[in-house]
Amino acid sequence: MAWTENDLNNAFELTEEEPIDAYEAPPEGINASVDPIWFGYVTKDGNGLSGLTIKLYKYAYIPWVHDWRWVRLGSDTTDGSGFYRIYNPFACPHGLYVLRISTSDDSIVEYYPDT
Repeated sequence: MAWTENDLNNAFELTEEEPIDAYEAPPEGINASVDPIWFGYVTKDGNGLSGLTIKLYKYAYIPWVHDWRWVRLGSDTTDGSGFYRIYNPFACPHGLYVLRISTSDDSIVEYYPDT
């Protein structure tokens, strides 16, 4: 799935539940009623990187525009160990994602697409 930085900058904020019919058949074991939490550590040479901004985006169906668009699921700032946690009770876990990691002043930005 192709995306641009402009797509992510103009992404919808996901604050309403995605329609379950956007997923014809969720993967076995995936239940849309489960509250998804994405978490991890950002490290360099084994050391946690603190103060980084983490933003998580998903390609999802937006019912009021009747189209698929990028939406922002949430963001967090890494702590002293590099840990981040993003919680969004409205997102079904299955889908395509992009993780954006940046310094607080956006002088360095890296993207990690779901492959």
